[in-house]
Amino acid sequence: MTDATAISRPRRRIGRLAVALLAAILLLAWTGHWIHRQLTLTQSNDARVAADMITISSERAGRIVALNVTEGQVVAAGELLVQLDDATATVAVAESQAALEKLRAERATLQSRIGQQREAVAAQNAMAASRLHSAQASLAVQKTRMDLARRNAERADALIPDQVISVQSWDQIKNQRLAAEESTHEAEAQLAVAQAGVAQAQAEAKSIDVLEHELGETDAAIAQAEAALAQQRLERSKLSLLSPVAGVIDETFVNAGEYAVPGRRLLMMHDPRTIRVEANVKETGIDSVKLGAPAQIRVDAYPGQTFIGHVSALGQAATSQFALIPNPNPSGNFTKITQRLPIRVELDHPESGLRPGMMVEIAIEH
Repeated sequence: MTDATAISRPRRRIGRLAVALLAAILLLAWTGHWIHRQLTLTQSNDARVAADMITISSERAGRIVALNVTEGQVVAAGELLVQLDDATATVAVAESQAALEKLRAERATLQSRIGQQREAVAAQNAMAASRLHSAQASLAVQKTRMDLARRNAERADALIPDQVISVQSWDQIKNQRLAAEESTHEAEAQLAVAQAGVAQAQAEAKSIDVLEHELGETDAAIAQAEAALAQQRLERSKLSLLSPVAGVIDETFVNAGEYAVPGRRLLMMHDPRTIRVEANVKETGIDSVKLGAPAQIRVDAYPGQTFIGHVSALGQAATSQFALIPNPNPSGNFTKITQRLPIRVELDHPESGLRPGMMVEIAIEH
């Protein structure tokens, strides 16, 4: 029994020595790993998941008739979130639309009148020109006949004293001259009437200018009515609050039936595509942080899982500069505190499971 005890003692000593040696190796390895991380990584546990938070509010006052979303709901860009009562706005749009349609009908009527007037003026001008041409030709013929009748009368007057022609023939020649002169006067009167007709046709053409001026005024009124209709539609659209992005509803602050006030927040949402990590790094380690440096991210909500990202922005002022309550230190006592500077880390593969506000730890490679 004594021999067995003597043999087991060295074995126990060897076992203890092996355990101690293994513990020393593990301690040495852990210490080396810790030193390596301290020398090659900048770490911070003052970090959290962030995203672009969007506050939805109304530009117009009105009764909420529908709240179409709930907290946690995923919505598409342009999806209706909140609907305010738009009955009055709809009536205003209908009135503006009716006024616009009336002006457009008046414009169509004016265009028809202008077309008819142009056709009538063109026909009147053609008729007046034809009458003028006919009157001018008739007057020329009558003047020729009158000149011939006058020459015949002059020759008859020279022959009648010598009784070369009879008194009866002389009377006939004189009557022909008088008839030719009368016909010429009638032709001149017809020419004056034809010229007056041309002048009247030209005056009628000016009525088209008046109608075209009215058409221009109507076009201006239509443009004004279209602008008024667009404004009314815009006012109505502002009563339908649509999602500006594809995102997630984080919180709602109202219920259907409540009265919305301009500027009052109705709900908050965020865009999952903007998920990132915002951290505050000690000023003593900020010099080692470079833009684009790889970063390892551990989220408290997912222990054992590591996310990979890279530094995308470095803050240029310490977080203490943005404190709401300044610290003027009036007593003269001073305690030096290591300040922190903000950085932003973008995830290489944004995960849907990350939510704004989650606490994380980051390690940034030098």
